[in-house]
Amino acid sequence: MFVRIAQTQVVVTAEAKTEDGGRITVRQNTEAKEHLAAIYSLLDINSNPIGKITGTPKVTS
Repeated sequence: MFVRIAQTQVVVTAEAKTEDGGRITVRQNTEAKEHLAAIYSLLDINSNPIGKITGTPKVTS
C-alpha cells in the first residue's frame, strides 16, 4: 500500500546542453499528497526533499 501512495510523488529532471558545451540541469519534485505527507511526518522525513527551483539552475561544463 505504501508504494501505491508514494507513487503519487515524482521527481522531474530536465537537462539541456549550452552552446559552450556545458549542461543545465533542473530537478524538482511534486508536492506530497496529504496521505503521503502524513506518513513522512510520522517518520520525520522531509516531504519536499528537492523543493522548487528559486534561483539559477546548476550549470556544468
